[in-house]
Formats: sequence, C-alpha cells, structure tokens
Amino acid sequence: MNGDVVGVSPQLAQLIQGLGPTRGANRAAAVGQALIAAAEGKLRVGVPFPFSMHAELLYYWLSALGLEAPRDLDMRTVPPSRMADAVRGAEIDVFCVGEPWGSVAVDDGAAEIILPGSAIWGFAPEKVLAVRHDWAEERRDCALRLIRALWRAGRWLGEPRNRLTASAIREEPSSY
Repeated sequence: MNGDVVGVSPQLAQLIQGLGPTRGANRAAAVGQALIAAAEGKLRVGVPFPFSMHAELLYYWLSALGLEAPRDLDMRTVPPSRMADAVRGAEIDVFCVGEPWGSVAVDDGAAEIILPGSAIWGFAPEKVLAVRHDWAEERRDCALRLIRALWRAGRWLGEPRNRLTASAIREEPSSY
C-alpha cells in the first residue's frame, strides 16, 4: 500500500515550484495543476506497465484536474530500474513508480519526487495477485495456497521485529 511516488526532472521540478504554492491541504491538486501548466505539449509519462496501478493512479489524479487522461498523455512503458535514465535522457517528463526506484532516480540526480502516491490516493493498492478465473477454478487448492502464503508473508513483513531480516533478504543478490 502507498509505495508509489511521482517524480520529474530537476528542471521540471523547478518550473513547478516557480508556478506557485505546492504545499498545504490540497497539495496534490496544486502540484498537478502546476505540472500541467509547466508541460510543453503532451506530458510524456513513464510507468512500468501500461495497465498498472501506477498508470491508474496518474489517470485518477490528472483527470480530477481536468486533463483527459490517458488521451492527453504520451504514455511510455519504462522498466522501473530505467526510470532515472529515461528522465535524464529526456525520454519522459514525469513518472510514477514503486519504491525504491523513485529514490534511486533522486540519488542519481536525475529526478525529484514531487508527490508520494498517498497524496493522490490514500491507502491505494500497489501490487496485486491476479490469475485468470479458469486457472483459479481448475487449480483451486493451488490458488488458495498462494493466497495464504501472501497473507502470511504480509503479516510477517508487518511485524517490526522482522524488518532487519526482510531488509537483508531484499539485499541478497538474485539467483534467478
């Protein structure tokens, strides 16, 4: 939940800040309106997948501000690990991605985070387990085991005492 961020190039962030206040109760609206005003033509938007929660979050936000999303956007699929490169190379103007990729882009000096996803939609889902209905029906036991495993993993990850172990597991090099 709420692990997404919206980022832009440092230059665009500067333009957005120069267009007026972007703080306060309606921060997401103020930042969005400034982003739309600062855009030169269609915003080139990077998301990890066109049918993702990242894209939906941006559509929800920008449509609420009067932009016809996705029609008025130039949507581009960019792997999360390449968001920093895409912003730096001026391939995209704005991106929505799950962490840690927004922070990676900031650390690389390629981007600035203008909003956390939670400023747009509090308690928004980020990841889902989705399977075809016929697969779930045919493999009911397997589907139920998957759901139980995710539920247990979520409970385990939610325990503060497991954070260090989870962090160590996350940092281990992948073997696949």
